[in-house]
Amino acid sequence: MTNRERVKIAMQGGMPDRVPVFPVITDMHTTYRCGIPMWQTGAFPRLKYDLLEMAVREYGFDGFEAPIGPPLLYGRAFCVKDEGGKKYLYDNGVKTLELLDDNYPIPVTPPALPLVNSVEEVKKLTYETVKDYKDNGWLYELERLKKRFGDDAYISSQAAGFTMNGLVSMRGSTQAMLDIYDDPDFVHEILHYLTDQAIEIGKAIVEAGADGIYIGDAWSSCSVISPDIFREFCLPCYQRATKEFHRMGTDVYLHICGNSAPLFEMMADTGVNAIEPLDPLGGVSVADAKKRVGDRVCLKGGVNTLTFMNGTTEDVERETRAVLEQGMAGGGFLLGSGDDFPRESKPENIKTFVETAHKYGKYPVKK
Repeated sequence: MTNRERVKIAMQGGMPDRVPVFPVITDMHTTYRCGIPMWQTGAFPRLKYDLLEMAVREYGFDGFEAPIGPPLLYGRAFCVKDEGGKKYLYDNGVKTLELLDDNYPIPVTPPALPLVNSVEEVKKLTYETVKDYKDNGWLYELERLKKRFGDDAYISSQAAGFTMNGLVSMRGSTQAMLDIYDDPDFVHEILHYLTDQAIEIGKAIVEAGADGIYIGDAWSSCSVISPDIFREFCLPCYQRATKEFHRMGTDVYLHICGNSAPLFEMMADTGVNAIEPLDPLGGVSVADAKKRVGDRVCLKGGVNTLTFMNGTTEDVERETRAVLEQGMAGGGFLLGSGDDFPRESKPENIKTFVETAHKYGKYPVKK
């Protein structure tokens, strides 16, 4: 059975030969693993994909997420300059980002908020189309990864941030929370626009040949909003996008980090194939999720991210075994990290995580 097949079976609620390993890994860790300052993936986007491929092959994951090319970084002329001990990215001669060694780049001049102030302004907004993604080469790296891995890995990409994350990016965190109560019709209009945009990104992801689509918003967690707010504002958007993505023939999984436990039933109601990352740091238990919605949706994640950074290999094996015992019975389970691997995760711990899944995550052979 190939790695890609293994993940696809689990995504459909089935039992492959063993539990697939599908964590959240980004250049936050891959740059550290290779001894490269993180700013280099901001300055040289292809490096992000090359490091991701190297890490996936080294660790032996069955599936992983690859970003889709952001419009501001592809096909542009840019350079890096050192000014007063700080590094900056210049885009077509304009200073754009401050490049940090151990974190993501930050805008030199953040966008002024709010970006829109009325329903009329929202209705005038536009977004990139599938044609834009194809014509500008923004799909190239994702397509390249798919060709290089073939069936060696299940590859997804992200059409995320179209509910609370998007609202916050357009209105600012404080104003966004006030808008929910003061002007819900305005919020619904923004979310409708953002969902349309996400669906177009999903079309581009499918065009690139990815196996699945990641959706979700950190701001949709009950660490931030209530279940009632989620039900009114987020759930309909996730349902609409999921329906469209399934119509395109692709898997969909929903990422809500932090305290997602109060939302399990509604997360399953979205119609997605899987929910993640089941973060114990947010008070989430794989056993609780399995009991409540494990018969309706695949579960993905579960291992504490801090264990990868601070624990021993014995700690990782013990915790991974416990998560497997909670989630794998009956199938429909993808072993993963409780969120993105911390930058300084120990490689030996990640390897132990995978080895433990291979040893203890086997399903009975079907006769």
